[in-house]
Amino acid sequence: MTPPLVNGHGGISDDELDDKQAGPRLSEMENWVQIQANTFKNWCNEQLRPTEKKIENIQDDFNDGILLVDLMKCLITSHGRPLRKTRMSVKANPKREVEKVGNVQQALQLMMDEKIKLVNIVAKTSSVAMLSLFLECYGNSSRGTS
Repeated sequence: MTPPLVNGHGGISDDELDDKQAGPRLSEMENWVQIQANTFKNWCNEQLRPTEKKIENIQDDFNDGILLVDLMKCLITSHGRPLRKTRMSVKANPKREVEKVGNVQQALQLMMDEKIKLVNIVAKTSSVAMLSLFLECYGNSSRGTS
């Protein structure tokens, strides 16, 4: 016996149908995001080469702000600009959240000193949002704008 037709979809609710149809699109989007993240990670590692430091996982490795500050310093000096004399106090081994946020704040200060526009980004911004910001900066940098 065949299942009764409900909404013309053979017993599948409209919500279930939407989920099934969204599956391939979501998978494609997740794949695209992963490709972009890997491309960005490789670009960051290329920029960080002079420091001999390496990013393995963008969200985790940028979370404490140390590599974020190093990346900003590398980007500034790679464009032939000197680092401005500022009192930077980056904690080399931050344990507490306040120390991590302080390190991220130092990286954001470097961006502001370089006149990089930051919209709705503060030191407490999540690493996911930070990743989004850097993907945007990466895109602008690769096109030769800031």
